[in-house]
Amino acid sequence: MTSDTSKLERVLRGALFILIAALPLYLVRFRIGPLPSTALEVMVWVVFVLWLLVILESAKADDRIHQFQLDSIARYARSRMTRIHWPLTLGIALLLIAGTVSLFIAPDLRAAAGLWKAYIIEPLALFVVFITTFRKEDAPKIIFALSLTALVTSAFAIYQKFTGFGIPNPYWAAEETRRVTSVWGFPNAVGLFLAPLVPLFLWMSFRASPDKSGRVEESNPVRFLHALARRSFGRNDILKICYYFPLALLSLLAIVFAKSTGALVGLAAAVIIAGVLYKKTRVITVVLAALGAILVLTVPKLAPVKQELLLQDYSGRLRRDMWAESVELLSEHPILGTGLSSYKEIIRRYRIDKWIEIFEYPHNIILNFWIELGALGVLALILIFYWLFKTARAAPALLAVFVIILIHGLVDVPYFKNDLAIQFWLLAALCYNIITYER
Repeated sequence: MTSDTSKLERVLRGALFILIAALPLYLVRFRIGPLPSTALEVMVWVVFVLWLLVILESAKADDRIHQFQLDSIARYARSRMTRIHWPLTLGIALLLIAGTVSLFIAPDLRAAAGLWKAYIIEPLALFVVFITTFRKEDAPKIIFALSLTALVTSAFAIYQKFTGFGIPNPYWAAEETRRVTSVWGFPNAVGLFLAPLVPLFLWMSFRASPDKSGRVEESNPVRFLHALARRSFGRNDILKICYYFPLALLSLLAIVFAKSTGALVGLAAAVIIAGVLYKKTRVITVVLAALGAILVLTVPKLAPVKQELLLQDYSGRLRRDMWAESVELLSEHPILGTGLSSYKEIIRRYRIDKWIEIFEYPHNIILNFWIELGALGVLALILIFYWLFKTARAAPALLAVFVIILIHGLVDVPYFKNDLAIQFWLLAALCYNIITYER
């Protein structure tokens, strides 16, 4: 290995961890000449250039470590791996095609190009960088980088709960109706970003230490507590528990203070699915879930919860109207949709609730993809999630992550945002690397 090449790869890996820990920096906006940009976008392109330089050095240097990038690409291209990952491969291809087509049918080409770049090209480019740079054993480091952002944003959200500081909307800032927003401009962003990370933090809390052979095994909470009682853990285990478990609770508290019902329902669904998949907790999970449903549906004091879950409250009625508007729009544009960055403009003629603001998207991931990316975009979404659920079965924490994203996506927009698009493909890369290198 040459020292120059080794140093370049270390710089690339360091830049990737910094980027992962700084996803909300898309909020720092500026212009480079006539073009709008963000601090996150600049970091993405710096990382991609570094990756290209590492690839070029790998081609020149005959060393095993840097050959990892080229081997990773070859591994994906092999027929055996293609058979395993064909839904992902086809889904990505369709997403690129749908995005490019939608770019040219959009009413505002410049705005559409910005979304095409931020939500499709850059996240997919980073996905390639992730799967060719990170290895399976890098998963704890990736989660730690994500935890730094979660720690800062959730702590700030909790501070907002008690002070109202920095909440942009007067209604949300008022003490009696307070909903925290953290560093983002709206409350649901808190749940959209933090909820998928909670299972990863819990996994790190209950994850067993490597044994002498270097293997890492996962333990459920019951076995973990039993092992904790039987033997004393090493210092690293104690630090891990003391950091990740409180962080999971802190993130959950921030979501509660944001009143992000979709995120909370997604988390509950993930817990139920995990409980059903684990044989020893299957019966008790079903019983408790049924009991909870009966209580919500029948106890008068829980009527507000029932109305919110059944979309019978004010917010739910607005969502139902948005979906009705979107379905009417799609009845006239069923194949191609209306193009990227088109929703706010095109939906005007279909409005039901004309007295309220027009939202950025229809608050449903399927309608969102269909309107912006057409039927091909929806097919791409189905294939990608099919691969994610099929692949993540071997890693319950990751399965929970994508359950949360999908469930929350039924009532919100868990992809079409700069940080969320990159977070999604980072989590997909984590899934790919963990599963691929176990085969």
